[in-house]
Amino acid sequence: MVQKTTPGSTSNGPGSDGPGIRMFDEMYLNNHCRINQLISSKETNPNFESVKFALGAIFAGGCISRTEDIKKCFPEYYIQNAKDFFSLRGIESQDPNDPASTFASVDAHTDKKQQAYFPDRLGRKLWLLEERYREQGFEEEEAYDKAKADIVATQNTRGDVRDTEMSKNIVSPLRYILEPLGVNVDDFSISVDPMSYTFGDFIGNMANFEPLKSLSQGSCDELAAKSMEALTNNQADIKISMKNSCDKVLYPFEMEELDAISEVSEQIEEEIRLTQRKELRGKVQDYFYEQDCAFCHTPPSQFGAPDMPFDSERMDEFDKYMDQSAGELGDSRLRVWNRITRPPGGPGHMPPGSRKHITAQSREVMKSYLETFVGKNRDEPKKLKFNLGQVVTD
Repeated sequence: MVQKTTPGSTSNGPGSDGPGIRMFDEMYLNNHCRINQLISSKETNPNFESVKFALGAIFAGGCISRTEDIKKCFPEYYIQNAKDFFSLRGIESQDPNDPASTFASVDAHTDKKQQAYFPDRLGRKLWLLEERYREQGFEEEEAYDKAKADIVATQNTRGDVRDTEMSKNIVSPLRYILEPLGVNVDDFSISVDPMSYTFGDFIGNMANFEPLKSLSQGSCDELAAKSMEALTNNQADIKISMKNSCDKVLYPFEMEELDAISEVSEQIEEEIRLTQRKELRGKVQDYFYEQDCAFCHTPPSQFGAPDMPFDSERMDEFDKYMDQSAGELGDSRLRVWNRITRPPGGPGHMPPGSRKHITAQSREVMKSYLETFVGKNRDEPKKLKFNLGQVVTD
């Protein structure tokens, strides 16, 4: 199913956008058509007939956006089972005495994942632009300055360019409805970063496709009543599906809270930092480079991972890269830390697959190592920072 028109497109009129933007719009719209098919398929969502009115309510003027809406659309057994499912995955109800408040927790978790993605996304843009300019013959810092200027110019001249996610009010209720039934909403995204729950600004265009197009007709009260009736009538089947999804929980959405990478005090002498880094280097090399990171991130890797200086011969290069980006857009320390502190076996965790999981001890070593970098290789006025969707340059 290919959508030939682009309702909600960034285009201001025929021919006003280039082929790249038109392809981007069509890609997202076609993905929303794909999502509709996955949601309504008996193979991927056997409980569709029971939840279809609740799904339609999401797109009918935002009928599911508060805890009060949950109580109107879902019977008590569903609300309790959803609470149990998300609790198993590390998302607890905001109010222990109100199981329906699990929705607010899911909403907050979705927002957290989406917000965390975009500084990394801008960091990748900066990285790729720098590489392009270096390939054109520019020196390292000149390449950085040109890449920085490109990003700042884009942010400041295009009012519709925002590196923030606009889909939370749709994604959160989708997660609340479908994930306790064994349907992973993250699979619907075409993002390159698993579990970021990023879908693009135009996710509301899912309502332009069937079956959501028909289901989203009607008032919120009408859809809530139909949802309550359908879920009550099919209680036995729904309970079985929800129990099965709980039994299949393999890893939590959130692992035990770990300390974030902390900024090193400016008062700490550089000699102390370098001494600590030297003392930890051997362990970092043993824990990460030779056993884990280098396996995928250095040639001749067969896994498609980017070439990074994770091998022992290039540790000086790694250190320089950490120090240059510390505290600014695309902070490489935070990107490394994010990957090694995800739930083992979960999406985006490094190392992936069946390879040896990184231990708590080795994580602490890497944390201490990363905290020795303070960004001294780049003066503060040159840093490119990210704050609430805006590029900050001063």
